[in-house]
Amino acid sequence: MPDLGRRHGFKWCNGIASFSGIVWAYTAYRYNWLNIGGGETAFKEFWIAASGVVPYMALTVWLAAMIFVALQDRRRALPLVSRMLRMGATLAIMPISLFVADWFFHIGFRVSPA
Repeated sequence: MPDLGRRHGFKWCNGIASFSGIVWAYTAYRYNWLNIGGGETAFKEFWIAASGVVPYMALTVWLAAMIFVALQDRRRALPLVSRMLRMGATLAIMPISLFVADWFFHIGFRVSPA
């Protein structure tokens, strides 16, 4: 049975942090789309509420991922360069995922009526 906590913790943390950035971007897209009158949905209140909660949840997950990777690296005998690269990857993964997903979701997004 593989030890997912030790061997794959870095991958899991960064995967979850990346996913949280994508969820944040999608929530922002849905909220913006409803605000310009792009569509009706039975879940309008959900998207409005989610737009206020999801960013905080995503930032919390990202912070937890950074703390977990830092703690995991302290227990292992890794060179300083490896630790810095791992922390740099964890630091960059969520913002990159957020901005790429936000850009992707907003391709062809119509302009808000003024």
